[in-house]
Amino acid sequence: MLFDVTRADSFHAVEKWKSDLDDKVCLSDGSPIPCVLLGNKCDLPKSPALLNGAGDVDAFARERGFVGWFETSAKENVNVDESVGFLIDRITENEDALSLTALRRDFDNGKIHVMRAEEADEVDYPRMPRQRRTKKNDCAC
Repeated sequence: MLFDVTRADSFHAVEKWKSDLDDKVCLSDGSPIPCVLLGNKCDLPKSPALLNGAGDVDAFARERGFVGWFETSAKENVNVDESVGFLIDRITENEDALSLTALRRDFDNGKIHVMRAEEADEVDYPRMPRQRRTKKNDCAC
């Protein structure tokens, strides 16, 4: 999840974005999926509202369930590979622990569950009706 360090409003939106993610996607045991917080544009001057320092972002990230956070610059390629590698490591830790290979959407509450393959085999997946294409636009939507 990425915010712009030059715009305080994007940092303040992170709390809602993380809540939305946690409400919609979880591991099969109900725990949140690993998510890293990225403060992008670290090559530019920070917003005055964000100048309290890394300690505040550390606490913010920890309190909201992020597995870590990085200051990044896509323009200057700062911490891009490191942050992606860190997230991949956290994902594979969960994958090794749970042997995750499947996703399931719970239509009752709109949440997506990441689950073990053997759990997925036991799920009766609801089927969405196929839509007919029209000659007018050859589109199913």
